[in-house]
Amino acid sequence: MPIMKLPSVITFSPAAIKQRFPQADLAHLQVVHHDKHKLVAHLAETHHLTMTEAMEEISDWLFVQELEDDAGAVMAAE
Repeated sequence: MPIMKLPSVITFSPAAIKQRFPQADLAHLQVVHHDKHKLVAHLAETHHLTMTEAMEEISDWLFVQELEDDAGAVMAAE
């Protein structure tokens, strides 16, 4: 199964990322949350994941966020 490519910029707030990845350091997220490579490395380190596993976790989380945003838009349009 191919790994979903992460967007070049992660647009979610550090607090939202921290909620999903509780071991992440919020102060560090303030610095790295827009840089996908640094974010993946930080989450891999703080959650004891490989870089590939961290990328897959972020990718899955972003996919769910996108689905929730789309569902909210559909509900608002009804």
